[in-house]
Amino acid sequence: MGESNKTISRRTVVAGIGLVGGAAALGVFVRGERTAVDPWAQVSNNERAAITRLVAKLPGVTIAPEAQVAWLLAYRTIKGRAFAMPKKSGKIARVLLKSTDFFQTGMDPERPAQFVAYYGPYVSPCYSPFRPS
Repeated sequence: MGESNKTISRRTVVAGIGLVGGAAALGVFVRGERTAVDPWAQVSNNERAAITRLVAKLPGVTIAPEAQVAWLLAYRTIKGRAFAMPKKSGKIARVLLKSTDFFQTGMDPERPAQFVAYYGPYVSPCYSPFRPS
């Protein structure tokens, strides 16, 4: 059986890299500016309504929409189901608040709280919402 001694020249490699780089640059140029993506597009209307009611149970606290969506997605991943407003919502409201940086940033009601990690001693045991940042 004859062996084939094929090698790739340096010129071929450089040309290939240049071609890929040029295609990527052209793609960026053609696409232009990216439009902002609505964070709520990732969740259902029922989940959006439920989280809105839950955040309303936290007077004096502003939670950024991106943080609300991130919390919903984490909830869905951890619990294995979509979020629905429970009858007794005090505990889950506290979990939502502890999942943000609200306490770490001095409990400033004017600053929208951002999602840090889903709060739960068995979910994220090293995360402490009361540790100063």
